[in-house]
Amino acid sequence: MLRVHSMIYLGFFLGLLLLASCDPHIAYEKNTRINDCRWNRDSVAQFDVHIVDASQPYEVSVTIRHNNFYPYNNLVFSLEQRPALKDDTTGTVELSLAKSDGRWIGQSAGNLYLINHTVLERYHFPDTGMYQFSVKHHMEDHQLRGITDVGLKIAQKP
Repeated sequence: MLRVHSMIYLGFFLGLLLLASCDPHIAYEKNTRINDCRWNRDSVAQFDVHIVDASQPYEVSVTIRHNNFYPYNNLVFSLEQRPALKDDTTGTVELSLAKSDGRWIGQSAGNLYLINHTVLERYHFPDTGMYQFSVKHHMEDHQLRGITDVGLKIAQKP
């Protein structure tokens, strides 16, 4: 009987934790797994986003997860956005992944490191509708090893 009550309390606690971690301002969040932790220069991480409210500003972030086998202390990538009714827009970003002494930056879990980098701050989408975002690396290695996931997060800024 005590075991059943413990399981109920554990379930209740996990449910509260899950609800507390939800952010109502996040309009979109998705991560794309990189096969074999080798990001091919020709491989593009694509994200299809439906924007339902163009009146609010948004923060657009790229999430990079890498392991200890990543050979550089930075990552150069582009974020391309194809708006619903406008011309393509592309921006290139150089992101530091390590400090000058070689220690990795970001949240760590074992040998995985996660960095969430804001690319567009207080960005206003021109209209509602479908937008396609693409993330592609521009490093010298054709097969960039050590990158495990690439993600996109879009959050409303109240």
